[in-house]
Amino acid sequence: PPSLPGLPARYLETLLPSTGGLVLLLQGPHRLQRGKLLEVDRRREEAIVQLIEDDLQVLRLSLDDVAGFGGRE
Repeated sequence: PPSLPGLPARYLETLLPSTGGLVLLLQGPHRLQRGKLLEVDRRREEAIVQLIEDDLQVLRLSLDDVAGFGGRE
């Protein structure tokens, strides 16, 4: 995850919504796209996300690559 001045990234944890909530993709080819959180796998540190724009593709992403999104769908 990105770091804050004076605070190492290892001390940060991404805030995720409940299942069904909106997330924003932070990295990769779908960066800045919005999606719906379908599932969180804490053991694998992954989120299953369905894009809500364009093709409705389902992605398996690192928890570090998504964050809760408070905007509209």
